[in-house]
Amino acid sequence: MDYKKIGKLLLAVTTAVTLAISSYNLGTVKGFQEAQNSIKAKNVTAILQSASDDLEYLKKHLATISKAEFMFVMGKIGARMADAEKIDKNNPNLVVVNARYRALVVAVPRQ
Repeated sequence: MDYKKIGKLLLAVTTAVTLAISSYNLGTVKGFQEAQNSIKAKNVTAILQSASDDLEYLKKHLATISKAEFMFVMGKIGARMADAEKIDKNNPNLVVVNARYRALVVAVPRQ
């Protein structure tokens, strides 16, 4: 048994749960539920708008959020873009959001 991998997995799960609870406390559950409903309805515009809103949140709070929260939100954005791409990979808004996503990844200093 590889205890190092188990420890990392437990840390990741703990971080995800903590972020989920803090997101709930911040009232972002409504936004998450709206995104899930957009995915079910196959509304690419709404999915991409949700990802775009998260990108704006990251840009605004980049200096004050934790690395774990940053990674959580970036993962959420990536998942939404993947969902949008599955529905309509030729959507021009997907290209715009993807470019903004990549620009933010490049702009963040590595630690």
